Amino acid sequence: VEIRGELYMRISEFNRINNSLPSDEKYSNPRNLAAGTAKQKDARMMEGRTLNFMAFELLGWNNQATIEEKASTLKTWGFETSDYLTIDSPNYEEVFKHFKSVENERDSLDFEIDGVVFKYNLASDREEVGATDHHPRWQIALKFESKGKSTKLNAITWQVGRTSVLTPVAELEPVEVSGAVIGRATMHNADFLIKLDAKPGDFVYVERSGEVIPKIIRVTAKNTTGKVNLPDQCPSCGAKTVRSGVNLLCTGDSCRGRDIQQISSWIQKTGIDGIGSKSLEKLYDSGLLKHYSDLYSITEEQLVSLLGKNGAKILSSIEGAKRLPFQTFLAALGIDSLGRTMGKRLENSFESLEELVEASIEKLKSVEGISDITALNIQKGIRQTERYAKLFENGVKIIYLDKKTDQKQTKVKKQMKIYITGKVEDITKAQLKEMTAEKGIEWGSGVSKSLDYLVLAENAGEKRQEQAAALGVKMISWEEFYSKYLK
Repeated sequence: VEIRGELYMRISEFNRINNSLPSDEKYSNPRNLAAGTAKQKDARMMEGRTLNFMAFELLGWNNQATIEEKASTLKTWGFETSDYLTIDSPNYEEVFKHFKSVENERDSLDFEIDGVVFKYNLASDREEVGATDHHPRWQIALKFESKGKSTKLNAITWQVGRTSVLTPVAELEPVEVSGAVIGRATMHNADFLIKLDAKPGDFVYVERSGEVIPKIIRVTAKNTTGKVNLPDQCPSCGAKTVRSGVNLLCTGDSCRGRDIQQISSWIQKTGIDGIGSKSLEKLYDSGLLKHYSDLYSITEEQLVSLLGKNGAKILSSIEGAKRLPFQTFLAALGIDSLGRTMGKRLENSFESLEELVEASIEKLKSVEGISDITALNIQKGIRQTERYAKLFENGVKIIYLDKKTDQKQTKVKKQMKIYITGKVEDITKAQLKEMTAEKGIEWGSGVSKSLDYLVLAENAGEKRQEQAAALGVKMISWEEFYSKYLK
C-alpha cells in the first residue's frame, strides 16, 4: 500500500511562530516555513513547529474503489484528508458553481489553497478515460485567479548573485496579499525593470504567483518622470557594471556579495549544517572565509570564537563534507549550466575530473542534454582550476562511481519500459498500470524503439506485433513477463 499526500503548515501555526519572532526574522508565508522545517537535518530545529500531513491518494489497496471510498478508508486509518463533494450529473455550470463556492470559502480555511481538483469518482470511468505518459486524464486542477493589490514602490535595491548577475528587488510599502504581508518582490532582471518602467514613488500591482511568490505585474499609478536608470557600479563592491543580454553584471574580481553567494551555494549543495546567512557574513568579514575552499581550513577554536558553542558541531559537519560524490562536487562549483541533474549525467559519462577537464566540445555534446552553449559553459568553468585547486589542498576528496555497479543498475532500469497489447484476464488496464508502476516499470505510450518489451496478452494486436518486429523490439508473453517482473 502506498499513501500519497502533502506536508503543510496551518495558518494559525504559522502566525503563532511568526508572532514570537523579531520583525527582521519573520517568515513570508506558511509554505516557505513548512518547506524549510521539513528540510532541516537537525531535529532540534523542528521542535516547537507543527507540520500536518494531508493524504490525497491510496494506491495498492483496492483498484476498483471510488475516490470517496479511498478517502473514507484513509480517514478510518487516522489520516487527514481534504473534503470531497460529489457531483452526480457533472456539467460546466455545476463544476464552475462548486469551484466558485470553494474559492469564496478559502479565506476562512486554516491552510492555504490555490485551486480545486476535480476527479472521476468511479474506477470504471477513470479506466475508460486513461492517462498520458505523464498524468491521468481523469483529474484536472482548476486554479484560482491570483489575488493582488496595488502598493507604493518605496525603493529598488540590487542584489548580486553567485554568477555576478545583479537582480533588482522592489522594496514595497507592506501590503497583505492572500494572507501574507508582502514587503519585497523580485523584479527579475534589468530588462524587466526597464520594460516595467517603475521608479520609487510609483504604485505597482503585486500578486502572489501560485499563492506563493510575490510578483509585480504592472505599474498602476505613475508618479515619476524620466527613464529608469541602471546602476553603473556594483552596490556590493563598487566595480563597474555592464549589460549582458537581459542582465546587468558586476565586473569586479573581488565582490563581497558574489563571494558570499558562492560560498552559500557550496554550503547548501554539499549539505553543511549550522552556517546561516548571518554566521556566513561574520566568517567572511573576519577574513577567515573568502572562498568556499576556506571552509576546510577553519579550526574549531576559530568557529567557537566567532559563532559560539555550535562551532564544534559546525566543524563536524564540514569534516563530513570532505568526501563528495563526483556529481555533488560538480554541481557545487557554481558553473553555468551545471546543476545536480547535469552533474549526474557528467558523472555517468566521465571517469574522473581530469578526463572532464580534457574533454572537447564534441565530447561534451555527446552527453544527453548538452547543447553548444552548455558545452562551452561547462568547458570554460571546469578549466578554471581556481574553483577547486585549494579544495584538494585542504583535504577534499572526490568519490567516483563504481562504474560496473552503476552500469548494472542502469541496465535494470532500461529493461523496465514496456507496452502491453491485448487483454489480461480479470485485470483492467488501470490496474495493470498501477501494478507496473509499483514495480518501477515505465509504461510506454505505444510501440516505439524506446521499448524493451512488447508484452503480448490474450488477443494481442497484430498491428502492434508488426510494428515491434519492424523496429526490432523484443516481444514477451504476459505469463513470462508477469513471472519475471511482477511476482
